[in-house]
Amino acid sequence: MAIHNLLNNNDYCFYWLRTLFVSLQDLKNGLIPGIGRDDILLKKFPLPPISEQQAIVERVDKLMTMIDELEIQVSEHKGQAEMLMQSVLREAFTK
Repeated sequence: MAIHNLLNNNDYCFYWLRTLFVSLQDLKNGLIPGIGRDDILLKKFPLPPISEQQAIVERVDKLMTMIDELEIQVSEHKGQAEMLMQSVLREAFTK
């Protein structure tokens, strides 16, 4: 069964499915691990108008870009912190 593309944005569906996947991952790590049949069947797929789906996708894309940029900055800062630590230790032990 497929949803007609005039009613949905594929990227919107992808992001929703990723969210569902994460929530199901949380269920399998609970006190009694496992995912039941109802955990999937009772999930409702939110289907807002196509214009709202597009706005959601644009916002998520923008946020994902920001996250990617922040991850790069964090990696760079870790490298700088490591070099600074080595410099401080070198300075401390060479005197």
